[in-house]
Amino acid sequence: MFSHNEGSDQVFRLNPILERMNIYQETTPLKPQDIFVVLDSYNNGFDYPIHNHPEFELNLIIGISGSRIVGDSIERYMDADLVLLGPYLYHKWDGDDESKPYRVITIQFGIGLISGQFFQKNNLQTLENFWKMQVKASNFQERPRPKLYP
Repeated sequence: MFSHNEGSDQVFRLNPILERMNIYQETTPLKPQDIFVVLDSYNNGFDYPIHNHPEFELNLIIGISGSRIVGDSIERYMDADLVLLGPYLYHKWDGDDESKPYRVITIQFGIGLISGQFFQKNNLQTLENFWKMQVKASNFQERPRPKLYP
């Protein structure tokens, strides 16, 4: 079954579990004058609903394992989970044992960061190409780490 995500021209194929969920459009704290925003939280819980937003997002989860929803994928994650999400890709993390200390670091940045003249410089071409490949998501624990140098 296909589901249309309001506010977007994207159509997502949902698995049966996700078909029953509402996907929320998040308004992130990133402002037009910001290059990026860093959200660093300790033991805050994973009560945020499944959502998406127009920004890229890099998430690092430290000290806890659990399950995560990214697009139509539901997978287990382990301590030190690092995932890069593309714009409008819906996602949610849940933790197994939130009574133990853990940390979530999220960096959000807009597409303008990678499409501007900054990444047109010789030293940053490889990094710009890497960002452009991240249409959906990358989990750096499950595949070889990207080569960011020529």
